Amino acid sequence: SPLASPRVHWLRDALSGVSHSSHGEFLNFGGLLNCFTIFIAAVAVASHYKKVAMPHVRSREAALLRHHRAVRLGFWKPACLGSEYVLVSCEVAKPLRTMARALETHVMLDQISGSAHHHLAHAAFAARPLVSDAMFLQARQANKLAGVA
Repeated sequence: SPLASPRVHWLRDALSGVSHSSHGEFLNFGGLLNCFTIFIAAVAVASHYKKVAMPHVRSREAALLRHHRAVRLGFWKPACLGSEYVLVSCEVAKPLRTMARALETHVMLDQISGSAHHHLAHAAFAARPLVSDAMFLQARQANKLAGVA
């Protein structure tokens, strides 16, 4: 048995709840010593396996672990390239989305027509011969919703 080895007699004694004092008498520590010994044995066993970066350590591996944990828990979501998030109050968020959609449509129509316009409606009319009727109507609807927001 591995516990019969003289090198692990302290483990055998600890698991049985018995400890030796410096004067040769036996002391019974029971569960407290068992818990401590099991913890020490677990640390000893774990030290033989691959080391894993700790989250509080600022290493590349730890940063990767933190990133994966954030993705798994839903705290990190990828953004499209060329886009940004804007932090605003809850009351402003919905109207801001509507206006941002209209502004994106405005920029797209200005690029299609090749000229800049101050108003979305003017950009839509300038790009009308170059876009489909559905896109023109979508631009007009976006302009209408942004005006109300």
